Amino acid sequence: MIEKAGLRIVAQKRMRMSREEAETTLLKDINRDYTDEQLQADGQTGALIGLFPVGVDLKAEMVSLLKSQVAGFYDPRGKRMVMVKGAANFGIWTDATEFLMRRDVIGEMLLAHEYTHALQDQHFGLEASLEKIKNSDDQSLALNFTNEVGAGGKIRLLKNIAGLWLLQECRRAWALAGCDYGYEELSKLATAAPSSGMLIDPDAFPEPGRMPERIAEYCRARGHEAHAGPDPGHCGA
Repeated sequence: MIEKAGLRIVAQKRMRMSREEAETTLLKDINRDYTDEQLQADGQTGALIGLFPVGVDLKAEMVSLLKSQVAGFYDPRGKRMVMVKGAANFGIWTDATEFLMRRDVIGEMLLAHEYTHALQDQHFGLEASLEKIKNSDDQSLALNFTNEVGAGGKIRLLKNIAGLWLLQECRRAWALAGCDYGYEELSKLATAAPSSGMLIDPDAFPEPGRMPERIAEYCRARGHEAHAGPDPGHCGA
């Protein structure tokens, strides 16, 4: 994860918590970010639209859900990676897989996901960004933003941008053709290539497959010259 992102973890604090300790930590986060009145109003609003049952105790339900489901999380305030003891086991299939592979498969998956949040926080200020978007509104909805729920009642404003998807799919197509370019190499080739002046809407390419050809077709259909892409003769050079 760190190698792919080209970033490094600044702080390396890791710890394991019992479910009870995790519950206490998550409850502190909820109380820090929400008042009881806010949670009551959110519960009543959710009940009005059928999201929650009438009379729900939203705080209690949040804590119960997080306690039972959260197996690990990154704490941006304490700059620490937390794994919950005994929470990352999903039964006989997990046990069998880890016995055969001699690896903590589920734990590795969790750490990979949470390390993403650690990199976001330590390089781009995740906690400050979360504070800015506490109260999302109709403007956010109109701009096609969504809310991703995180540990401790956190809400992360999220917009999926397909720009890197185009690059990943082009790289995959070139690799299938025998040219396994690295991202650094592609960046250098793109910098050296002349610009066609074409702006591409990445959301026009949601499906996988034939990405270089489809981008070329997109450009030609709008009266722009389509570059041939990297020269296969210089593959890996």
